[in-house]
Amino acid sequence: MDDDSEDEDRSQPLVLAEPQPRPCAHCQIYGREDANSHEIRDCGYGSKLGDVPGCPLCNRMTHYYDGCRKRKRSPADRRHEDWKFLVEYRSGLPPVRTKMAWPDLVTNMQPTHGFPITKDMALQVRDNHRHGTQYHDPLTRTLGDVRKNLERLRASEVFTGMGC
Repeated sequence: MDDDSEDEDRSQPLVLAEPQPRPCAHCQIYGREDANSHEIRDCGYGSKLGDVPGCPLCNRMTHYYDGCRKRKRSPADRRHEDWKFLVEYRSGLPPVRTKMAWPDLVTNMQPTHGFPITKDMALQVRDNHRHGTQYHDPLTRTLGDVRKNLERLRASEVFTGMGC
C-alpha cells in the first residue's frame, strides 16, 4: 500500500449511520409489517380497546407508561414529560393507555394544535391504519373542541382496567 492511498482514506468524511428505531413493541405483536419503522411513542395502531398499550418511554410491553421507572421525578418535569408522551407525540393518533386524563393536560398547558384522537375513532380506523397517517377527530380537532367535550373525554379516554 503506498502513502497516497492512505492519505486519500483519511481525507474522506466519516459518515455515521442514523440509529434505526427498534421495532414497535405494540404492533409487532400483531405481525404488522410497518412495526420496524417506529416505536410505541409514535404507534398509530390502536388496540382492541382503541388505545396504545405499553410504555412509550421504553418501547416495552412489560409495563404501562404510568408505572415506568424512567419517568421524571419532579412534578414540573413530570408534567412536561406527560405532556410530550400523552399529547404532543400522540397528535392525530390513538391515546397511550394510562390512568391519567390527557384532556386535563391539554387544558393546563394551553396548546394550539395537535391532540390525540379518541379511542372510539381509533377503533374506527384500526384495521386500515398505515404508519405515518394522522387522523382528525371531531371531538379533539382543536383546543376549543377538547374544552367543549372535556367531561366526555375525561370519562372515555382514561384506562380503568387493571395493571396500569
